[in-house]
Amino acid sequence: LSSAFSQEKGIYINMTTMRNKVKLLHFIHEAAKTGINAFVIDYPYYDATYAQNIKLVKQNHLQYVARIVVFPGGGTPKLVHSRSYWLQRAKLITGAVNLGANAIQLDYIRYNTKQSKSAKNIADIKQVIRYYKDYVDQYHLPLQIDVFGVAAHGPSYVIGQYLPAFASLVNVVCPMVYPSHYLPYVVNSKRPYQVIYKSLSALKSLFSGRPPFAVLPYLEAVNPRYKMAFPQLVTYIQQEIKAAEDAKSNGWYFWSGSNDYEALFAALTPAHQ
Repeated sequence: LSSAFSQEKGIYINMTTMRNKVKLLHFIHEAAKTGINAFVIDYPYYDATYAQNIKLVKQNHLQYVARIVVFPGGGTPKLVHSRSYWLQRAKLITGAVNLGANAIQLDYIRYNTKQSKSAKNIADIKQVIRYYKDYVDQYHLPLQIDVFGVAAHGPSYVIGQYLPAFASLVNVVCPMVYPSHYLPYVVNSKRPYQVIYKSLSALKSLFSGRPPFAVLPYLEAVNPRYKMAFPQLVTYIQQEIKAAEDAKSNGWYFWSGSNDYEALFAALTPAHQ
């Protein structure tokens, strides 16, 4: 399924933007200009305005990737073992599919960071992913999972993420390789290319260079820990993209919680390249 996601280029869209037709149309216009071909869109519940605006996204030939938050804030042992809770969240998948989702992306599919280190945490999260894989398979759609950047380097026994354990269950992995999230923050915020290239290379090395899934890293449109002027941010974003390309990822998604993508659009404009 990697070929289906070759050169996927997307941005994350929150519910506030989905209810703001003017802003959404601006993003659709910029996407057409800059080669962005996918919108990763939150689906927390059905909303008539949302449904109407999804049609706009689809009519403009953009991939609609439905982002479903499995365990908001990270799971507790009680929730991670609750099949009734899993089904409750799975019903959101059905809602997104009914609106024409092209792929399902699961975020926060992990324990919270308060757990003790344990290999069992990985086994538990694998079981949850298997459940959603079976659920999504009935719709014949690709399953994507978001993982912490640290999971690109090996097992994370606290949150329960380990890519070799999950590899057979997912079609796409989206490692959140945000330079602002790697210690020391200030140092790594000044070297986005190195941070991202090293992380994506580490991920591939877990599979002898050939992961059995597409790799679509999440990059950051704004660095929350290291403020920079607009031209500097444009360069920062371009370095992130180059790292993803040089690491031969299958494309990328950009994250901005507040949906601030003007520097990204500038970075993708020929005049800046």
